Amino acid sequence: MKILRSLPSKWHTKVTAIQEAKDLTKLPMEKLIGSLMTYEINLAKKLQESEDKKKKSIALKATTKEEEDVEEKIKVRKMMI
Repeated sequence: MKILRSLPSKWHTKVTAIQEAKDLTKLPMEKLIGSLMTYEINLAKKLQESEDKKKKSIALKATTKEEEDVEEKIKVRKMMI
């Protein structure tokens, strides 16, 4: 079928599976399109999951110079006592 030949290379495994599992001359167009749409949705989910795994969050503690000075003075006073 022309539809299967026009799909991108990342769809090759699905095209092969459809060709081997079904008689394409008797396969209704709706079933073929439904199968391809399901595969497309699954591909999108896998892509989203892999992108989510790649994202890393970094939390940094922010302080001002005044806070550091106060903390340092407290440490010095504790050492003197």
